[in-house]
Amino acid sequence: MHREPGLSVRLKLTLSYTGFLLLASGLTLIAGWFFLTRVEHVGLRFDPGYEIPVAREFAPVAAVTMLFMLAFGLGGGWILAGRFEDRTACSCAAPRS
Repeated sequence: MHREPGLSVRLKLTLSYTGFLLLASGLTLIAGWFFLTRVEHVGLRFDPGYEIPVAREFAPVAAVTMLFMLAFGLGGGWILAGRFEDRTACSCAAPRS
């Protein structure tokens, strides 16, 4: 079987799934960041520069979350793309009546 040079369909599907998952996760983290820095919290009401300590606590959690979502997206995308490829290969090989 001859294949054109370049990325395979499975890899393209995996990367698109991962990109979508990372975009959705990033937007969720941005929304959480805006909530943490824009809404006055009970314990932080009297400290005018509380954004820096919040950033120091939020940044490692956000980084770990994005790394997990990257690994989850790549793994899950690879599995889903493989299942998609198997189904299309089966439907193409089936005789038409």
